[in-house]
Amino acid sequence: MDCDRTKLDILWKRYNAVSSTSSHKQYFEEREAPSSRYPVFQDLQIYTQSNLIPLTAPADLQALSGTSTDSNGSPMAGSFYGTTSSYVSVVRRYLQVPLVATPSPCGMAYQSPKCITVNNSAGNSPPFAAGETLKGMTSGALAALVSQQGLSLFYKQYCGSLADFVAGEIVQGLTSNTQVTVVFDSTSAPLSRCLRNVIAFDYGVNGSYAYQVYKSDGTPIYFGQGGLHLDTYSGVLTFYGQLPAGVSDATPPSISFYRYVGKIGLNTSHLPNGSVGIGTDNPAVSLDIESTDAIRIPTGTTGQRPPAPQLGYVRFNTDTDSLEVWNGESWQDALNGTGYGSNNVSIATGGVDRQVTIGNAIGSSSVSVAAGSGGISLASGNGVAVNANSSVNIQTTSSAGSQITIGSAVANETIVIDGSGSNSSVIIKGNVEFTDPQNLAVGAGSGLYFDNSNSMADWRLIEMPNPNNSLTNSLCVQHLISGTWVDRFRFD
Repeated sequence: MDCDRTKLDILWKRYNAVSSTSSHKQYFEEREAPSSRYPVFQDLQIYTQSNLIPLTAPADLQALSGTSTDSNGSPMAGSFYGTTSSYVSVVRRYLQVPLVATPSPCGMAYQSPKCITVNNSAGNSPPFAAGETLKGMTSGALAALVSQQGLSLFYKQYCGSLADFVAGEIVQGLTSNTQVTVVFDSTSAPLSRCLRNVIAFDYGVNGSYAYQVYKSDGTPIYFGQGGLHLDTYSGVLTFYGQLPAGVSDATPPSISFYRYVGKIGLNTSHLPNGSVGIGTDNPAVSLDIESTDAIRIPTGTTGQRPPAPQLGYVRFNTDTDSLEVWNGESWQDALNGTGYGSNNVSIATGGVDRQVTIGNAIGSSSVSVAAGSGGISLASGNGVAVNANSSVNIQTTSSAGSQITIGSAVANETIVIDGSGSNSSVIIKGNVEFTDPQNLAVGAGSGLYFDNSNSMADWRLIEMPNPNNSLTNSLCVQHLISGTWVDRFRFD
């Protein structure tokens, strides 16, 4: 009765062109359960990283024969690896891959074996005995060995075993006692069940799938010989009529087919720890996006902000044209320097004792500070230093009547213009006006020097002791002759 109900399920699902999802897990072991084959294979649900699925089979795959080599360097006939097209990297072909019976009481369903990779780190090397039972020392999983190719083992789930092997555990052959470590190397054994996700085209016009089933002796089996049905998602080939002569659990069929090896559905991956990847199969963080374009975050007005924001919320505010983040107390402009909106722009250290650097000294880079009528204000608790490798210009480019002010009218303030270094000087061009009651004060022992055309100080006005009265000083005009200052006028 169970077999009859399963056959009816298959016929009904075939009639409706839907995936063979069923409670009869012994027949149907797919990981995904699409509602229909046809829509799943549209451009919006099948994607590739660089290529679209071609409408015709790639020429290099069409030319393959059983003596050709697969991607692992072994003969194509019976290969579980298959060969990927060098023209279209998302299409792979297999020739006469041997199938194994699914663990069911009916004996009418077949699938490709699972594939694992092993190494001999446990101290022993393959081979196992042909067809022997393997046992996982950690998981307790049981499986029957189907074939072995290098360090890769092809096996099927053993009847009665619900577990599966896990990476890193020791697997032992119960007949040979050979022990190996499960690796799950995606390079050596990337296929899991290689029959899953067959391309749902026949590269023709008759609407059938691009596969061919064979008896174990290589004789082709055509549709109608036993009533065969291939579910391309579960990778299960089912005979819902009589089994063809020469097909049984002991002599299972084989199959040739093209396979799509891109991805189906959303371009996402998920790890057991909850990490989600977009464009990557191995997300390194909670959300890992491998792309070169952009992401779009929630966007809305100030009035559309979430009513109960949590620390770290980020959104784009269309009223202020700013990227804003909730800091636990208020919404803050995350860029805080763009200048959009009515909020003040702050470039600061957030109260931490550290330095703020604007610009850099690389190449011909420059920094420009501009302001409107509000002006530019520099405030410092320890002075303002301007350091440059060339001239420092303080000037105005506005119309006549503008003024440059250095210093202020604060009491006891001193302004120092220092040019006392070696070969240094202070140059004042244009008219000089003194409006302070003290006018120009020259310190004792100093003077005013007047330069001639060759920059030699020929004349000076200097205060010096009065030779006639020790209680007063004289103001003297001197001329430099042969390195000696000679008095020309004296005001005693």
